[in-house]
Amino acid sequence: MSTDNKIQHLQFIQNVIARMSTTSAVIKGFAITVTIGICTQITTDMMEDWAKFTLLLPLLALMLLDTYYLYLERNYRILYDEIREEKLSADFSMSLSNITKENYFSCLKSISIWLFYAFVFLMHIILLNATS
Repeated sequence: MSTDNKIQHLQFIQNVIARMSTTSAVIKGFAITVTIGICTQITTDMMEDWAKFTLLLPLLALMLLDTYYLYLERNYRILYDEIREEKLSADFSMSLSNITKENYFSCLKSISIWLFYAFVFLMHIILLNATS
């Protein structure tokens, strides 16, 4: 395969990686928006304590979605490296089935995930205890 095709294929993969990281940033921004809404709801409503904890479910879902996008981004980085190092041919395939994949749970332990969401969940717990 020609060098031009290899470069073009690597650019395709770079574009996917850029979209994944942008989406992850958007999810984090949305999580902050949801956090503000939840904090407002917790402080203004007379809700049962158990019901206040259900307000954390959207944040949990956003955390898992953010982790999924990080998982995909890391796998596309692996695909990029394997094509760059010519372990795989530059056949314009974007399939991740031919690579050794990153573990989803290692992505969950990433500092960009756990530090951000640990802070958000900690904020909620403190607010829940303060309003009880």
